[in-house]
Amino acid sequence: MGKKEVKPSDALSYKRKAVIDTNVFVSAILFRGELENIIRNWKNGTFEFLLSKEVLNEYIRVLHYPKFELNAKEIKEIIDDELLPFITPVITHSNVRVVKNDPSDDKFFTLAVDGKADVIVSGDLHILSIKKYREIITQSAVEFAQGFRKGEI
Repeated sequence: MGKKEVKPSDALSYKRKAVIDTNVFVSAILFRGELENIIRNWKNGTFEFLLSKEVLNEYIRVLHYPKFELNAKEIKEIIDDELLPFITPVITHSNVRVVKNDPSDDKFFTLAVDGKADVIVSGDLHILSIKKYREIITQSAVEFAQGFRKGEI
């Protein structure tokens, strides 16, 4: 008889699945600083970055704000080079209604539910006030980034 192949346990090989809201994405990609750790870890695959068409469209819309002074070519490069190669696309079909004070934020919870996310990373108080929805927790960008330093993610 041959030796039985030993596979890593699910717990050891599991990557956290995260939804990154727009303000965290834009701050991380344009201003770096404290959030540099999130970028490094989404690019090296430490966590699974979930993205839906609806959230991608919001990222693009916000990157077009005049205050960021980005032209269409620069935005395309950010999306094509810094984001899309590192995400897990999710087709959403749920109709989650959880953010009563800002229903436009429901798209992040819909993505999290349909993508089976563990966490929504946000700087939005409407989202962060919902500490947990189903099994999905919300965390600030700083809390999430600190998790990398502590080895929790």
